[in-house]
Amino acid sequence: EDALRHRWPLRRQERRCNRELRRAAEVGEERRGEDGPGRGLRSLLAARARTRAARGGRGRRGRAATTAVRTTPAAGAKFYRLAWIFYLVLAIAGLLWLGVQRGRLGIGLFVDPGGWWIDLGAGVAIGGGLLALWWALRRWVAAARDLEDELARLLAPLAIAEAVSLAVISALAEELFFRGALQSAIGFLPAAVLFALLHAGPGKGFRVWALFALAGGLALGALVSLRGPLGGAIVAHLM
Repeated sequence: EDALRHRWPLRRQERRCNRELRRAAEVGEERRGEDGPGRGLRSLLAARARTRAARGGRGRRGRAATTAVRTTPAAGAKFYRLAWIFYLVLAIAGLLWLGVQRGRLGIGLFVDPGGWWIDLGAGVAIGGGLLALWWALRRWVAAARDLEDELARLLAPLAIAEAVSLAVISALAEELFFRGALQSAIGFLPAAVLFALLHAGPGKGFRVWALFALAGGLALGALVSLRGPLGGAIVAHLM
């Protein structure tokens, strides 16, 4: 944010200094015969010094902004706690809502004992397809690369165990709520659209993320509609 805030004023200052630099050179050429080269040279050097000062200020601010963007361990720990609380509340809300809808919850909510291998295989296939889709987006869309870099900086302070546990709780909570309770209440397509909208945010990166979430919501919602249990969708989401 600091870099964006200071970028345009500094560029205006640098352009102004460059104009003064050219003007000083022209004045020096015109007055070389009258006053000698001294006056034009002094103007030229003054304009050049202002240009260097503008570039140096931009560099210092850019380095400060880059340092500020890096997530500290304390900020990472706070993000981890808040994310766990959010997903835990979402999972409990999904379970309660499903309990109201079905009256009784059992192992069948997650897996079909007679066809668990179908759910597992379908989940792995859909998860692999979504990974391939994101790989293509990251390769061809700059906004996707920028978003991934931002998320990587946000998650960088987390230990591997923390990152894995966050992936597990987020996959479980979102599938319980969106594919389990919400899809049962309002239908497959509206639930997928709402899932995508809740992944939207400011900037091109989040627009790409919302479209990717829509593709994921449609694929996972179709799997749950066809199979019933949530296990395959949870596996795909976790991947």
